[in-house]
Amino acid sequence: MSYSFFNLEQNELESIFPFYIEVDHSLTISHVGKSLKKLFPLIEGKKLTEVFKFNKPNIEDIHFEAIASFINQDVVLESLEDKSLFKEQIIILKKEKRLFFLGTPYTRDIESIEKMGLNMADFAFHDKTPDMLHVMRSHKLMMLDVAGRLKKVNQQKEEIEKKERLNSIQFLISKVLANANDFEVAIREIIKIICELLDWKCGIFWMSSNFEFLRRKEKSDAATENVFSLKCFSYWQNEKIAQTDFEKWILSQKYTINETLIEKVIKENRSCSEKMLYSADIIGDFQELTTIKNLDYHIVFPVGNNGVLLGVLEFFSNQIEKSDEDLVNSLVVINDQIHQFILKKQSDWVIKENERRYRQIVEQASDIIYRMSDDGIIEFMNPIAYRLFKGVETDFIGQHFSILIHKDFQKSVMKHFRDQLINNRKVSYVEFIAKSIDHDEFWMGLKSTLIFENGKVAGFQMVGRDVTERKQHEDQLIKEKEIAENAKIVKEQFLANMSHEIRTPMNAIIGMTELLTNTTLNVEQKDCFNAIKISAENLLSIINDILDFSKIESGKIVFENAPFNLKETVEGVLKIFTYSTKKEVELLAKIDENLPIGLMGDSHRLRQVLINLMSNSIKFTEKGRIEINVHLLEKRDDNYKIGFKVIDTGIGIPKEKTDQIFESFTQATNETTRKYGGTGLGLTIVKQLVELQGGTVFVESEEGVGTCFTIILTMKKTEEEKNEKSENTKNGLDEFSELKNLKVLLAEDNSMNQLLAKKVFKKWECILDIADNGKIAIEKLINNEYDIVLMDMQMPVMDGYDATVFIRNNLAVPKSNIPIIALTAHALEGEKNKCLSLGMNDFVTKPFNQKDLYDKIKKITNYIFTN
Repeated sequence: MSYSFFNLEQNELESIFPFYIEVDHSLTISHVGKSLKKLFPLIEGKKLTEVFKFNKPNIEDIHFEAIASFINQDVVLESLEDKSLFKEQIIILKKEKRLFFLGTPYTRDIESIEKMGLNMADFAFHDKTPDMLHVMRSHKLMMLDVAGRLKKVNQQKEEIEKKERLNSIQFLISKVLANANDFEVAIREIIKIICELLDWKCGIFWMSSNFEFLRRKEKSDAATENVFSLKCFSYWQNEKIAQTDFEKWILSQKYTINETLIEKVIKENRSCSEKMLYSADIIGDFQELTTIKNLDYHIVFPVGNNGVLLGVLEFFSNQIEKSDEDLVNSLVVINDQIHQFILKKQSDWVIKENERRYRQIVEQASDIIYRMSDDGIIEFMNPIAYRLFKGVETDFIGQHFSILIHKDFQKSVMKHFRDQLINNRKVSYVEFIAKSIDHDEFWMGLKSTLIFENGKVAGFQMVGRDVTERKQHEDQLIKEKEIAENAKIVKEQFLANMSHEIRTPMNAIIGMTELLTNTTLNVEQKDCFNAIKISAENLLSIINDILDFSKIESGKIVFENAPFNLKETVEGVLKIFTYSTKKEVELLAKIDENLPIGLMGDSHRLRQVLINLMSNSIKFTEKGRIEINVHLLEKRDDNYKIGFKVIDTGIGIPKEKTDQIFESFTQATNETTRKYGGTGLGLTIVKQLVELQGGTVFVESEEGVGTCFTIILTMKKTEEEKNEKSENTKNGLDEFSELKNLKVLLAEDNSMNQLLAKKVFKKWECILDIADNGKIAIEKLINNEYDIVLMDMQMPVMDGYDATVFIRNNLAVPKSNIPIIALTAHALEGEKNKCLSLGMNDFVTKPFNQKDLYDKIKKITNYIFTN
């Protein structure tokens, strides 16, 4: 029978849902899963309510439609027979008018599962209940008693001690073989070392007739032997064993393949499979030995490799020992050591074989391989080299290696190899353009190794590879890097020009607006001028955001660490928005009383961060309140971890957009940009400025309720209480009265900025003279007396940079030392340092703040007005 909603046959359904229940429209049970049938074999044909009750949910009037209302919800059925529970969901087939309960036993312990008579095979593969079985079983296994653990620790200790003995054996045998010239002496010492460290009584090396050259006697003794045989080559015995009887017996023994002494070793290990054989009782095979010496145990193992049996080592003990894998592994290593020593005796054959193999490897290698003498003559080349250079042996062998190198690289490559010879560098690497016989060119990477014979350099071994593709890729990367760097320069130049071109007219707009707002105006005029001023300041804020973003991107931003007044900084930020916003929004500031007023840090960047956050809140809050909350999070010595919160009752941010708002040029929605404006850089700059100072920033928000931005910074307390006066406390021009009669020369080509300067300096009662470019400014300075020069940087004929250099280097004292303030619309990082390095005394960015300019002129000229 097939079920449409699963597209499964009944047996497949039972495999996936072994505890399912199928009920028709009258609530009669028509089928149940195989595992449920195991628990309740007679429930098919019964009413569901006769077998189960609904534990969850509680259904008072149970009928098909009532149960159908709980489709896809968790359901718990309780067996009326044994109170067992089954949980999961109900599926309804409306067309067939059938109901399926797809469940599984609901239990909390392994005993309940076992009591039901269920096992892991009764559950579906995706069911979590078998996992519980596994966990419970694992838990039981973990409950080991302490005595068992201690026993295991002691066993491990014994294992470590045993392994140390085995390591000592391997080390001592390696030392013996490294210093030995005679195999008979070496093998006797090896047997002695093994017996003494393992407390065995004696040992024998039975030599194979395959290696007669190792015998102490003449080879002619074995000339008549036609069968494989073993004979004692060397032995060692414990002093407690009577030497005379043992030596007489052991030296008289000679065994062939058909005899019983080591028949098992010969038959099973003649191919030297490195498999050790143990014998727990040697009585029978070694009757004479056991009778005379009371030896009850022996171990035998082959010596050899690569299908050739060199001999057999045999050891005897007076106690029976168990098979030991670590011992077997150590003996395998010893076998290899002895085998390698024997191979040294065949040195001539080994050398020839190695040379043959080496030549085969060289000829089949995929890299270029050739050899040349110390004076550069080619002595050998492998086939791949002939193919790459498109020639045959007679074209290259005996020729100077320079024939392989492009003429433009010959001198440098030859110098490279001369330096390698002179400095005795064993290995070096060089890349150059190579050329073939038919003048094809390609880049080659060449590794050269010095060859030494009898302690002297005999030539070079070269291994080369065609690296043309990699070099082309590197050239492409270099070009792409140059393009990127040029694009960066163009971008910075564009930003500099854009800043200059926008700031120059804005200087006049903002300055004139500030002058006009301090004149007598009616209400309507004041509203208009305030609108102009706010719009200009918003535009300036956008420009500053773009420039700050550029500085951060290029890694050129620098943070100050100077004392500042926390309270004045926060309240100053609040006053800016108190004066500038007309919305019905209450602005508040709360500062934790546990925080010190004086802190060390960058107050300018902190003010910038808070202003950006406040601007964001003002933009999206029409009514309610905005609060700056500063609180202490943690104090360690003089380090204060401080939380700054900007909380508003604005429109809020959708939860799915909170991670995006800190991305560059990104706002919550496109509608946000159209309705509220902005570059989408303000919050990006906040995040980067905070994180560059080692802080963190995050946002919590709910749509229609408001937003809370939090930044966390760590600052040190300072004993100095820096009492900076807020910029907003003095804006009246009547306070600028201490520069009366100061003679000022302004170099400025923009007529609007000239007009602004005239009005500002007239208010300050200064004597102002204006030059349209740097050349005219120099002429005026030569012919007149001034107290200070304000120098614009971008001017026709001669700019401010060249004019300043001319004044400092070509005019006579005292005019060459006249104070010069750069008055420029350039605001990128490095502009200030550039101006100061040319000899200017200070730097003011357009549009300039009149109070800042006034204070700098006063400080530089040290001008004191007297009547």
